[in-house]
Amino acid sequence: MFVSRLIGGSILGEGTYGCVLNHPLSSKNRKPHLTNDPNNLTKIAKGNGLETEIIASEILHLKVKEHQRYFGLLKGKQFSLDKDVLQDKNVPKCDIVQRYGIQDLHAARMTYAGTPIESFNFKPAYFNIYTFIVNLLEAGALLTLHGIIHRDIHRGNILLDKNGIPRLIDFGLALFKQKQYQIDTFLFGFDPKYNQEPPEYSLWNAVEDSKSMFYMKKSFKNVIQEIVDGKQIIGASRAITKKTRENQLDDLEDYTNQSKSFIDRDFSKWWETYWSKVDAWGIGTIIAGLINKLQAFPGFYTNQHYTAHKDKIHQVVRALLELDPRKRVDLVEALYMINPNSYILKKYGRDWLKARLVQKAQGAPVKH
Repeated sequence: MFVSRLIGGSILGEGTYGCVLNHPLSSKNRKPHLTNDPNNLTKIAKGNGLETEIIASEILHLKVKEHQRYFGLLKGKQFSLDKDVLQDKNVPKCDIVQRYGIQDLHAARMTYAGTPIESFNFKPAYFNIYTFIVNLLEAGALLTLHGIIHRDIHRGNILLDKNGIPRLIDFGLALFKQKQYQIDTFLFGFDPKYNQEPPEYSLWNAVEDSKSMFYMKKSFKNVIQEIVDGKQIIGASRAITKKTRENQLDDLEDYTNQSKSFIDRDFSKWWETYWSKVDAWGIGTIIAGLINKLQAFPGFYTNQHYTAHKDKIHQVVRALLELDPRKRVDLVEALYMINPNSYILKKYGRDWLKARLVQKAQGAPVKH
């Protein structure tokens, strides 16, 4: 869900999948609570999305003691809405309520996680971008280590608190490693413009859409060009990745010609091997996008948090934004690259990193 703050109102944010109110609604007490409570928000959405998000929230509440530093999660069970909630003047303002009415919607409590990147008051000369990146990679690594694939990591789903610490929100599209899915669960149709969707994921969407008359007329070379040119972040990050457009086209074409799971159109095998690279791409786009944003301000070039770690930061971004998933690092590896002494790695990531070392020694993908 894309969240954007509405100044002066009681709707904290809204977007494609729902809206968030900055006060609680209750399933037991139908009277609306009009007092703002920064630790007790309400998310309204269609039921299926909330069910998935509640599962992800329960896993992280249970298994990650430090979850409050890294995520904005739902609390408790979802509840249905009835006409009494319309007494709250802000509920009818929600786009999703206007679109669907309340009969198919549900609500759940949500913890406050901060301000969207687009609304955050950055001070480019002083913002601690290194801490931001480490914290974001720790959040992503925790998801990977607990078998959660967010799948929708874009700027609207990264919130910053007053200290600039980022938190991931909105697990409505999440998948879980331990579950078995059909291919149609994963795919949404080919649209190469989504920055948060990894290039190989877009290719799978193109494979499915190739069954239609429109895409049967397209060669994969055309599709690869659409992906490289369509995802704005691919072109915008070339100064960091040190890759030309031709390099990027070659990388993605090599993948389509050499990946056995892709050649065989074996989606299950591909997912089993590369699921941990999906969110790695998404977080790579966030970091690259923020660097590009801050570089528009001269003061950023003297920012000591950036200059002291610039080479390492760019190295991590390059590794996360590899178009070929065979070359892309996962988020646990990326965290190790930038901060091998991370507490999260020491507490949760030792076995994963050992497995990755074995993989590299053997030259074969690890099937986590």
